[in-house]
Amino acid sequence: MKNYLYLTLVLVVLLASCGNDKTKETTTTEDTTATKKTPPPPPNQPEITEIAVSELNKNAVLKFKLPQKENVSISVTDVNGVGLVSEQIEDANGEMSHTIDFTKYPRIKKGLFYVYVVTHKGNLKARKEMILK
Repeated sequence: MKNYLYLTLVLVVLLASCGNDKTKETTTTEDTTATKKTPPPPPNQPEITEIAVSELNKNAVLKFKLPQKENVSISVTDVNGVGLVSEQIEDANGEMSHTIDFTKYPRIKKGLFYVYVVTHKGNLKARKEMILK
């Protein structure tokens, strides 16, 4: 008799712990990453608008915007942060275009790289990914 009472008690506890699906609190999360747009940069910060890579010409044309006239540095790093390119542009202003010639930089091969535009005065920067196939 004690065994039946013990089994009944265990069964009641198990059923009570399962509860009714309607009484369970459920939470849902919504993935909004697909609908999120990248916010525009602050008004005083540079912005990289386009990187056009030409495998045939072995170069990349970088288009960027600056809010005011400044000296800037263009740099390219690998995914580990190792600097591969460093070029300077003096008195850059507004919408600019700059060509990076890969034949000058033999360490740039296929892969993922980061392109930076860094201002000298305010030390502000813009970053964009570049993939070479």
